[in-house]
Amino acid sequence: MHTPTFKTTDFRAGLLAYVGKQLVFEDAGKHIQPGYHVTEIKASTFRSLDCGANPQHWHETIVQLWDVADHAERGYMPVDTFIHIWDKVNRDVGLDGDAEVKFEWGGTGTPAIQYTLASIHEAGPVVILSLEPVRATCKPRDQWWLDGDQQDARVASTACYSPSQTAAGVAVAAACCSPSQTAAVVAVADIGTDRGATTPAAGTIPVGSGVACCSGSGA
Repeated sequence: MHTPTFKTTDFRAGLLAYVGKQLVFEDAGKHIQPGYHVTEIKASTFRSLDCGANPQHWHETIVQLWDVADHAERGYMPVDTFIHIWDKVNRDVGLDGDAEVKFEWGGTGTPAIQYTLASIHEAGPVVILSLEPVRATCKPRDQWWLDGDQQDARVASTACYSPSQTAAGVAVAAACCSPSQTAAVVAVADIGTDRGATTPAAGTIPVGSGVACCSGSGA
């Protein structure tokens, strides 16, 4: 199942409906601890070359969560406080309203794992943001899915990872995912598309900026 994408502007607007409630994050039913910190909100820019030799460029808004029980007796962070932090970042750093919202969640003894937002729902006095881990993916395949060519996406994905095979009329001239070879042309016979290699610019360069640690128990 495809996880919906939450854009920066829509995410903030959606949270306004829950002002007065406490904000809880969960992953597969596990809740973050009361007293967690929002340690950083990053306006990040990424540049990359995908496995189909296509240059990519996009923005993300990344919320870093520190899973600690700091003054846990005070409960979870109020939605109002989170929005206040968010708005300060937007004023001081600037957030791209069309950027996808993602999260980094880690603790003192656990690594920070990146998540996407799967859903938002109420549960009495709290609002729960359900998160899902970010998974590796093939962007050319994803684009075919978005374009509605789901069968072609499956074929293209198979060809991408199996360069020695020719399947369902898809001929792959070189391994698009192999750094030791040049991805010259991927000829997709049944949809009539040629994808040429492009000279990479500068690899993958994440650029982030953030703000200082902010706790739900602070002012």
